[in-house]
Amino acid sequence: MQEAVVLFNGIHIPDSVTKRALAWARENEATLKAIFLQGGETDESYGFPSDLDSAQELATTADATTDDTQLIDAKRRIFESSAAIENIPTTTLRLFNPDMDELKTQLADASIVFLSDRFDESSLGGVRKITRSDLFDGLPLNVEYVSESR
Repeated sequence: MQEAVVLFNGIHIPDSVTKRALAWARENEATLKAIFLQGGETDESYGFPSDLDSAQELATTADATTDDTQLIDAKRRIFESSAAIENIPTTTLRLFNPDMDELKTQLADASIVFLSDRFDESSLGGVRKITRSDLFDGLPLNVEYVSESR
């Protein structure tokens, strides 16, 4: 059976990408794997040390990462529900700061990969070190970049 992979980077999950991947999987009677990439938040220096204690109580990078994880997991459940409504066998996974080899392994058996045409743009909670050109370099995959209107 064919497998389609849909790739999301960060908390932005374009509806157009989801709809296109679901439609293709339904039309081709394929399974669908959705991969949600999550990057870690980076620490930013605070310029006023005398106010540091007050500033640290507002939020930490750990808080931001936890919030991103909760958002991505909620969107994973919505994606799974959408696929279930269409009777499409689906698996989802969240990869936290994956290296290129790990991600290429997940894509290796795909018949087709769907992702946003804006995949390379910075996304909140996304992995910044992965670009489309690096990801698909050397992989003989059918890739469809889905347009998204914002």
